[in-house]
Amino acid sequence: MTMLNEWWTTNPSIGQHHGHLTLNMFCNSADLHGTVPKLKGRAIEVRNMVPALASVWARVMDATLPEHLAILEGMKNSSLMDDILHTHHDADVLPTADCDKFVAASWQYARLQSAVADHYNKEGFLLFDVTIKTHWTCHCAMEAPFLNPRLSWNYSGEDFMGHCRWLHQSCSKGNDGPESVNKFAAKYCRGLQMIFEQFENGTRL
Repeated sequence: MTMLNEWWTTNPSIGQHHGHLTLNMFCNSADLHGTVPKLKGRAIEVRNMVPALASVWARVMDATLPEHLAILEGMKNSSLMDDILHTHHDADVLPTADCDKFVAASWQYARLQSAVADHYNKEGFLLFDVTIKTHWTCHCAMEAPFLNPRLSWNYSGEDFMGHCRWLHQSCSKGNDGPESVNKFAAKYCRGLQMIFEQFENGTRL
């Protein structure tokens, strides 16, 4: 924590969004290796954590270990992706040069994450977990030449499942399983159509 605070002090433009960090924000303090660590926080908080964590990790890691270097390189690629998206936050498509950098960083991040997860899992340490978000980051990279990943990433839809649960509950009364799913799909498609119509007529930005 001391080194993290030192980094934020010397990099005030980044902003410290995690002012009250505790070990429980990363893992279960009562069972440190019982589950894979998960940083708890909102998207903007997590984004601003990566440069700080990378700086601290560079100071404490063993530079002779390939897996430690891979962790640092992974965080650098993560930061690069965030910087590119922040720079072009209002673009429909990324400029070609930055798009190429984003695609390369995305695939390299996925490879490194998979490699270190495989390495430490084999040793019995639950330190890294390759999740569906990594998978969809690769999909964003594949679509990046045609669509800014900011327009297809999942941060803005983190409450999507809650909305789907509410919608499906409204379709369950008096219907069996297949009928409720069919009704849900029909309502969902109609809702998407209404949203797309708003974009077309300019009433939704």
